[in-house]
Amino acid sequence: MRFAVDDLKAFCLEAAAAGTARPSSRQLGDWFWEESAIGAALHALRERCLASEDERVKLIAGNFIVPAARVRITN
Repeated sequence: MRFAVDDLKAFCLEAAAAGTARPSSRQLGDWFWEESAIGAALHALRERCLASEDERVKLIAGNFIVPAARVRITN
């Protein structure tokens, strides 16, 4: 799962950076995690995996799906 998520992020970020505009890495990250449907889906996947009973799935979700700086705090 971790590598599939990494490949998906790389594909989307490379596609977003491929145009004539030259967004910074921060702009790309902000767009990906805060505005894109894929970023929203990865946040939802993380939450779903953290609710799993499988400790391995929780470990992957907590450490590899969404970077710590991009984790949304929910109550």
